[in-house]
Amino acid sequence: MDITSRQLTTAFLAALGSECRMRIVELLATGERCVCEIAPHFPTAFSVVSHHLSVLEQAGIIVSRRDGRWMRYRLTDDSVLELLNSARQLARRGKAGRRTARRPKASERAAR
Repeated sequence: MDITSRQLTTAFLAALGSECRMRIVELLATGERCVCEIAPHFPTAFSVVSHHLSVLEQAGIIVSRRDGRWMRYRLTDDSVLELLNSARQLARRGKAGRRTARRPKASERAAR
């Protein structure tokens, strides 16, 4: 993987590294939506949601088009949903592994 590919991949994953942006991607899984349909799902200002949409668009995860006075957004590729599902599964496995692993007691560490 060359440096440009790494940088693109890093930017792509960073764009998904926000709970708000992940939720936006999930909302767009059902198809194209107007920003006016996305914003009410978040307890933040409209401008904050617009910023998150911009980050996703700059990363190539979503595309937009003007529809009168509104912007409409859709996923560029549905495979991003598969990526999110895989990430969730890995996160659950990692969390389960941390729960079962325990730190050795001091007496156990001293015996080594």
